[in-house]
Amino acid sequence: MNKKILLLTISILLIIFLTAYFIFRPSAPNNVQTHLLTITDQQYLTSDTTRGALRVDIAVEFPTEFSNKQILSKIKPQIITQLVGEKYLALSDDSLLKEFVQELKSEYIANNELVISKLDKTGYLVLNNSFSMEGFALLNDEHIFTYGILRDVDFGGNHPTRTRFFYNYNLKSGELILEDDLFKEGYEEQLTQLLREKVQQLSQEKEDMPTLLDFDNTRYNIEAIRPNGNFYINDEAICYVFNPYEIAPLNYAYETEVSLPYSSIKELLKKGNPIQYLVQQHETALTANNN
Repeated sequence: MNKKILLLTISILLIIFLTAYFIFRPSAPNNVQTHLLTITDQQYLTSDTTRGALRVDIAVEFPTEFSNKQILSKIKPQIITQLVGEKYLALSDDSLLKEFVQELKSEYIANNELVISKLDKTGYLVLNNSFSMEGFALLNDEHIFTYGILRDVDFGGNHPTRTRFFYNYNLKSGELILEDDLFKEGYEEQLTQLLREKVQQLSQEKEDMPTLLDFDNTRYNIEAIRPNGNFYINDEAICYVFNPYEIAPLNYAYETEVSLPYSSIKELLKKGNPIQYLVQQHETALTANNN
């Protein structure tokens, strides 16, 4: 074969290969990809397994992939810090949970071994503790990544402690979306009033909540019913979460979740806010349903 024809053939084949590669290669995900890691463990307090144990159950989603690697590198350390603390940042995803659980087990022994050593062998004290944690993605599109952390902890108090915290990340910057990013200047008073009205409404609808009849005579911590930064974003609303004892009377150990539909807060939102596209989509959906 003529040398020129051979080179031309090779060039054409190379062009075809490169074209096919760029057309059919897997594209980077538009949203954040996550990987679920779980760990279950148990630590007995002594060789006598009836004396108590610490039970640990953890299931967390770790962000693993995003089209913008720089943004991912900003978000992931923040989530790990919120889950287990800064000191685990240098560890791999697989090992950091193991190290965290090992520390929980060591603390359980250290905190209780002095007590258990003084017990008479015929005593009935049982020191059972538990720690469970979930980390999970909620809203996850090309604009916003919302991450929630649920903890149930029982370290021997009157009630187990259950908390939920949420973190909404702007995928254009990698920064947390704060209330000041969403609402117009001076929003606090109106947003506080909306939240208090919603809590009052919920208290009259839910049987397990103490009724809030008015804001002057109440067992609620009324000053705490205000924007607290603990909210998650979804397709229809901003949802505020108040953890147990945060706003309710002390003898009521439950959380309160308040949903603020976009239609109720539209006038409080600043122009160009990170959720503007969700508000517009919600309005379009409502208009379509009404027609």
